[in-house]
Amino acid sequence: MPLFSVIVATYNNAPYLGAALDTVADQEFTDYELVVVDDGSTDETPAILKPWRGRARVIRQENAGVAAARNAGCEAATGEYAVFLDGDDLWFPWTLATLAEAIQAGNRPAVLGLTFRDFTDESQLADIERRPIEFAVEKDYLAGAGRHRFFMGTAHTMIRLDAVRRAGGFRRDMPVCEDVDLFLRAGTEPGFVMLLQPVVLGYRKHATSLTKNVEYLYQGALELMRQEQRGSYPGGLGRRDERRLQVLVRTRAASLKLVRARRLRLAFHLYRHTLGWNLRAAKFRYLLGLPLRAVAVRVRRG
Repeated sequence: MPLFSVIVATYNNAPYLGAALDTVADQEFTDYELVVVDDGSTDETPAILKPWRGRARVIRQENAGVAAARNAGCEAATGEYAVFLDGDDLWFPWTLATLAEAIQAGNRPAVLGLTFRDFTDESQLADIERRPIEFAVEKDYLAGAGRHRFFMGTAHTMIRLDAVRRAGGFRRDMPVCEDVDLFLRAGTEPGFVMLLQPVVLGYRKHATSLTKNVEYLYQGALELMRQEQRGSYPGGLGRRDERRLQVLVRTRAASLKLVRARRLRLAFHLYRHTLGWNLRAAKFRYLLGLPLRAVAVRVRRG
């Protein structure tokens, strides 16, 4: 069994996919398998993947969304840990070596949070250097994610494959936030390591259309809130505040983007329904700031 199953779910990432896969091939730590799931790409992705068929398990499926593609990758994987790399992101030569060291030092945690640098052009990663490893260890994800500044996305998180399977994999019916949902369902699996140094991921930022994506953000954040209210996540009453802190990260981000996109009704729907949670968490800057931003948007429109 390899230590890592590197799972690359890709859809129409042809301009970037080759570079992403090259950063996997350049890893100094080699105890890994590579699983690439092409989610029905209609661009040059199949041609780019053709030379990789001897070095990776390449799966092609009809377009079914990123959750289904990642689930297919997890089903095919045989490693101890799933490490997800998006088809447009980049690793550094020391990425897997650093994660392996953190796993050993952290007593094989269920979940590990990765350090990353946003970029739009690869030249913005040129100054990143390998530094001595630094990390923090917590009892589980719920305890750790609320204590550290941690972006909870699939590309930023490594998780044991047995924990993914016990949690039931990624929900295919969530347009976004399916990764947050999975990590919350695995939130009490023992062991969480937050990597602090070095940076191990280059996370590509795209100039996407805000108004095109905000409704998905709203739906995803709303579903997280509903699942928490239904008691779908583990930990009971004693871990409620830790879970809700993570849900609030997404509801606050979604509502602020909705305001900027002038979708004020949806923004205030999230605001009202999480008002008590934000008061309990003392998020006063948000509670005061969002209405002020909404007023500013109305004034500009007027």
